[in-house]
Amino acid sequence: MTSRLALAGGRLAVAVAILGGAAGCGSRPAGSGPPSVAAPPIFARTATRSCLVARGVPIGGTVDFVGSTASGGAFVAHFGRRSVTVAFGLSISEGETLQAGYRRLSAPAIRAQLGDLLRRYDNVVTLWGSSPPARAFVLLADCIAQSSPQGTTT
Repeated sequence: MTSRLALAGGRLAVAVAILGGAAGCGSRPAGSGPPSVAAPPIFARTATRSCLVARGVPIGGTVDFVGSTASGGAFVAHFGRRSVTVAFGLSISEGETLQAGYRRLSAPAIRAQLGDLLRRYDNVVTLWGSSPPARAFVLLADCIAQSSPQGTTT
């Protein structure tokens, strides 16, 4: 019995050592600076909103449930008779979560149209009430892109 426990304990020690070494593979030494790959931009609500207002787009109205959960805030913009909810996560991961929330909570009849209505730009998710005209779509995407520190989309 003792030899079986010793053998099992030895295997466990080897497994821990292997996993511990694998966890360190590719790690950077402390104090070596940031990784060389640039982080994707995080788009800002206030700058996006200001850009839209400066271009004559009215802002206002009730934000839907998913938008109301966005840590970075949300607003509704109006392009003529079409409106769009613009929700901002504080990370790309939160943007993905917001997008998933819209997919989960959309009515079955709407799910088939989500390809036209739902878009994600890294941490930002937009949900149009109906298919946007190309001009409105481009204007919104341009204002979102200008709100990043880099000024471009990824």
